[in-house]
Amino acid sequence: MADAVVLPEYNKLLHDCKGIFIKANKALVTAIWEVGKRINEALGEGRAQYGAETVTRLAQDLRMEKRNLERARIFARKFRKGDIAPNLGWTHYQPLLPLPKQKAVDLAQKFDEKGLTVKDIKKEVAKVKERKFKGEPGRKADVAVDKMFNRLFAIPPAEDVSSLHESREIEQKYYDRLVTKVKMAEERVRGLKKFVDGMKPIPDKTEKKPKKKGEEKKKSAKAKKTGKKK
Repeated sequence: MADAVVLPEYNKLLHDCKGIFIKANKALVTAIWEVGKRINEALGEGRAQYGAETVTRLAQDLRMEKRNLERARIFARKFRKGDIAPNLGWTHYQPLLPLPKQKAVDLAQKFDEKGLTVKDIKKEVAKVKERKFKGEPGRKADVAVDKMFNRLFAIPPAEDVSSLHESREIEQKYYDRLVTKVKMAEERVRGLKKFVDGMKPIPDKTEKKPKKKGEEKKKSAKAKKTGKKK
């Protein structure tokens, strides 16, 4: 089968199309960063009480999901405008948001240079988290406890928690609920301790009962009589 005939200047056409997509991609990521920065500025210090309702209303009016606006806020906090890589899209950045600020920036630059896919980035981020857990004693137990509290207090999945955690008003909400639950648990423990302290100890059946003085005298006298008879 003969090769399909294409334009002689096909390579230039391909290069130009890629350039257009790269510009559009960077424009979208920059727009998300700008939105996050603007919201953060509006909900600065002393205005946290307006946060939850304001972001909810914005999401409705902009026809966006609230969690995406929260992610945009985190994105603007962790990355400077100059740190935005030209070859990474918004889906590339989202797995990096739960990481510490400098680690997220460093990995984004590394991924941009290597041209990794979103799937590759998620694998790399999982490795970073795994290495962190292995390096900290008792970290597996901490993770298990975190999962338990997530179930108890109906906290959203890990992907959402990472974006909500840095929103002060939501963080405060879950903190208050946690404090209330801990106080309830402390009261129950105190009540259980009183109940246990009021219980009588169960005697150990294996211990020998102390002999009475009268019984010891009778046994010694009996032993003397049997000795005389012999």
